[in-house]
Amino acid sequence: MTRLEDAIRAGVQAPLDQAWHTYLENLFASLQRMEQAVDEAAQMPMDCTEAWCANARALLDELNHQIFSIHEPRWSRPEDSARIKAMKQKIYDIYARLATIQPRKA
Repeated sequence: MTRLEDAIRAGVQAPLDQAWHTYLENLFASLQRMEQAVDEAAQMPMDCTEAWCANARALLDELNHQIFSIHEPRWSRPEDSARIKAMKQKIYDIYARLATIQPRKA
């Protein structure tokens, strides 16, 4: 590799790669917290109001949008692709779980 290619890799691609992985980690953590909140609400429906369910659906819609609109960079690793695919499946699972919750009237 030339010095220019090394400089580009170290100065541009490396920070982008770091940001990409940080973004994926944070998105995955948010998805896990959402899943936990929905699971807790499903176990204790008396605490789930219509407003809570509406807010949960709105947050899940936003996560859904973020996950399904990801454009993977060409340097992403196969495990990144697998993680994105797993997050997409988890979104469907959380939507299904949320649909089973019967909110109490506020």
